[in-house]
Amino acid sequence: MINPFQSLTSRSHGYNYGFTVGVPILNNFVTRRNVQQAQINFNRQGLVYDQQRAVVNTSIQNAYVYYDNARKVLLIEEENILLAKENANIAMESFKRGVSTFIEQRTAQQSLEDAYNRLINARYLAKVAETELLRLSGDLLK
Repeated sequence: MINPFQSLTSRSHGYNYGFTVGVPILNNFVTRRNVQQAQINFNRQGLVYDQQRAVVNTSIQNAYVYYDNARKVLLIEEENILLAKENANIAMESFKRGVSTFIEQRTAQQSLEDAYNRLINARYLAKVAETELLRLSGDLLK
């Protein structure tokens, strides 16, 4: 179809094919700026990765120290239970023989009760520390 308002010199009859190629020679240094921004983002992601790795390593080290200390406290409390039992038995025998008073015997029993409470707490804290260490190392679900 011919457009009657078109100029006479640009009229074409039939099909017209063509293509254009655009090569940007100077695009206000957009490409260079994009490359620089990509390099900055790459370097920043490397720093974020290193920071996260340092945080995880520090967390694992702290968790191990906490776990090791909790185990040591647990061993001390288990020894303490034995001593508190022995002390309570001695106080009971002394009370039975009339050498000590009821207050001394009751104090030994209270000491034994406190030792059991500390032992239970030490076992709990050791288990919490062990669980945290396993969680950080990734072995919790295995």
